Amino acid sequence: EGMKWEQASIAPNDAQFLQTRQFQRAEIAALYRVPLHLLQDLQRSTNNNIEHQSLDYLRYTLRPWAVRIEQEVNRKLLGGAFHFEFDMNDFQRGDFASQTAGLKTLFEIGHNSINDGRRALRQNPIPAAEGGDVRMVPMNMMTLASVLEQPPPDEKDDVSDADPTPGPAPVSERYRGPLVASYRRLFRDAVGRITNRTERDAHFAERALRPVLTSLAEAIVSVEFSGSLEARDTEAIAALARDYAARSAGWAKRDAATIATAITEESYTALQRQLIGE
Repeated sequence: EGMKWEQASIAPNDAQFLQTRQFQRAEIAALYRVPLHLLQDLQRSTNNNIEHQSLDYLRYTLRPWAVRIEQEVNRKLLGGAFHFEFDMNDFQRGDFASQTAGLKTLFEIGHNSINDGRRALRQNPIPAAEGGDVRMVPMNMMTLASVLEQPPPDEKDDVSDADPTPGPAPVSERYRGPLVASYRRLFRDAVGRITNRTERDAHFAERALRPVLTSLAEAIVSVEFSGSLEARDTEAIAALARDYAARSAGWAKRDAATIATAITEESYTALQRQLIGE
């Protein structure tokens, strides 16, 4: 005859003992304010709520003790320019998708540079000469104050039809101040990279300046026409970059800020004339 299998059963007393043990674990976890999933009790845990339970553990259990230690160290050991604080960012990094989405947002608003994001991901930085420390901002944003300072778009001078007057100024001219202020930082970075080199290299100078000039041209075209650059515009930008590169041999490092301011204004005027035909 074949073997007979019987389903094992737990005696009521043993079952009661297991429930007691489960209750004891929950009581101890509550005493020390530790979530049950950290004690390998996953009966009431899911993939959706474990992350929030971990954040609650960090916020309501670890953080209060961390604050007490920080206060004691700062009060008794440190002072002046020194400050002690626990870095708990690693506990809140989350999954890769959410982490990179957060870093992308910080980069797009100019809060972080590329290297700030790479350091957060434990990756080697990009050399500063290649733009790793440059912070970028979107060009479709400007301060409210700069808008209020401008006259309304439909405001026209009260002149007679018989009196010939020049046509209206380009739309981009109204945004000249904010655009020049924004791009001055980028030109300052490019000029700084050029003047920091021991030996001047016109090819390097052209490669450093051309992306900034292209971006400025795109901003002017976007404001004026909501369009994009054409082939002839790209050629004009390249010619302007070559002109600056040829002049870069005489740039001094101590004058980098002044040079950047001058070529920002000069570039805006030259590109506006080329792109708009003024």
